[in-house]
Amino acid sequence: MHIKFTKHGGGSCKKAAAYLLQDKDHSGEVRSAVEVLRGDPVQTASVADSLDFDLKYRSAVISWAPTDQPTPEQIKNVLDDFEKMSLGGLDPARVSMSAVRHDEAGGGVHVHVLVARVDLATGKSFNPSPPGWQKSFDPIRDYHNARNNWARPDDPALARAVSAGRHDLPADVKKAKAIIDADIQSGIAAGVIENREDVLAAAADWGEITRQGEHYISVKPEGFEKAIRLKGGIYESEFSVSDGTEIT
Repeated sequence: MHIKFTKHGGGSCKKAAAYLLQDKDHSGEVRSAVEVLRGDPVQTASVADSLDFDLKYRSAVISWAPTDQPTPEQIKNVLDDFEKMSLGGLDPARVSMSAVRHDEAGGGVHVHVLVARVDLATGKSFNPSPPGWQKSFDPIRDYHNARNNWARPDDPALARAVSAGRHDLPADVKKAKAIIDADIQSGIAAGVIENREDVLAAAADWGEITRQGEHYISVKPEGFEKAIRLKGGIYESEFSVSDGTEIT
């Protein structure tokens, strides 16, 4: 399991919410499930887009590898801890937060979270993930991974083959691919990634781009022997949100 906040949240939150609620995954296949777990994404988007702040919302993704197979109760426990850390002691009624679960065809699970960056009681700006957020959220990730025996970057059994680059990745290619894909999808949901160039830049943040074709991008994280091939609608050469291309 991996927890990741996207870098920005100044675009249209309405567009982000619409992406989270669509019924297709990144490859164009119909998801086996799209379920709102908490809040109302449309309402969160409405609150965020009404703000005058430069950064209106924050977007995060909690992703489980296909082998993790989290139960609804386990997902609830992770979300409970994620919410407590995000709110920093605030009453949940003072923050507009929503979470949407995606079940992917390959067995992976993603929970996308949107948070309007405002304290509803005061109207003041609220940031659920200040700089250095990893120091607060990584222990939550590590605790639940260890407790449930989920895929984790700090597993000693994988340490020899784990990426030593800017991001830690499990050595298993399918698990690493799921994490990279979830990160790029969350960037699209946040409005940060809008076209092929943005996708390439986001992929390059995980490693060296070794090849790019009309229907795929190959990225080789540091420490991996072979590149990971990313395929699907968002990796197409003509992908562009602004041109109305479907985000699949």
